[in-house]
Amino acid sequence: MPLISIIIPVYNAEFFLHRCLDSLLMQKFTNFEIILINDGSKDNSGKICDEYANNNPKIRVFHTLNGGPGKARNKGLKEAQGTYICFVDSDDYVDSEYLQTFINEIQYHQSVDCCIQGYLFQDQSYSLPHTLYTAKSKTKGIYETEINSLFGILWNKIYRKDIIKQYQIQFDINIYLGEDMLFILTYFQHINNFIVTDHCFYHYTDNANSLTSRKYPLVHLEKRIKAVEKAIKDLSENKNDPFLLQLLAKDFLFSLRTVHNMYHFGLSTRQERISFLKYCKKQLQTNHYIKYYIRYSKKEKLICALIQHSPIKFSDKILYTLFKLKK
Repeated sequence: MPLISIIIPVYNAEFFLHRCLDSLLMQKFTNFEIILINDGSKDNSGKICDEYANNNPKIRVFHTLNGGPGKARNKGLKEAQGTYICFVDSDDYVDSEYLQTFINEIQYHQSVDCCIQGYLFQDQSYSLPHTLYTAKSKTKGIYETEINSLFGILWNKIYRKDIIKQYQIQFDINIYLGEDMLFILTYFQHINNFIVTDHCFYHYTDNANSLTSRKYPLVHLEKRIKAVEKAIKDLSENKNDPFLLQLLAKDFLFSLRTVHNMYHFGLSTRQERISFLKYCKKQLQTNHYIKYYIRYSKKEKLICALIQHSPIKFSDKILYTLFKLKK
């Protein structure tokens, strides 16, 4: 049986898939399997998946109707045979030490529930010093990894399958944005410790067709915001935990950036904009944790002040005019 199952959802990735799979097949650690979920691709991705599966016993492929990456990853979790789970995106690639880094930490810290490594993006590395976070310092560790762009991503971590199975942790297929963050937050609700290593062996690639480059209807953004807020609150029984409060406040930045994008891209109706502004206003007026986060930009602080202290329709008119003039 493989020690690690690597789950890769594949959708129209014919230009990147060879590089991704070749990099995984060159791993120094070899006791792993690769599970490819071809999520209804319309290009040659399915054919490429079959070619690799036919030529390498480590690879299994499943062809499904297009249901999104969350549903594809759930299928991968169901089929995984490994003790540990890793996720890789089909347009990314890894260095040969990617899996060995995780195994080294797991073998040295045998009771560790999760390991996080850094990654490379556009010739810049994102990492933190080697640190073990225990139950007492868990929320501190989550906050520190989140503000350094290491927490809310799937592919720089290794997870224990028994924890995923015991608590029936899956990707919410009704959330079309932020399902990765929700999965990670839910997993971290049930672990006692995790370790961060300063190694960076994952290469993140952003492309025009990637999930992070898509624009979503406002209703999906609002649903994501509410779901993530609840998941963060469930991380600790101490609702006054300062790191928990800072996590909640930081996540409110997503709301502010949604405000920016709905005017900048002009994808929302006036009724939708006003509805979302009402939600933000309520957040500003009722949640004291927002003041705990000090990294808002001047623009974000101005948007906060406008929404909080002005009538909603007036705020909408001012923001709409400002972004229209800027264009």
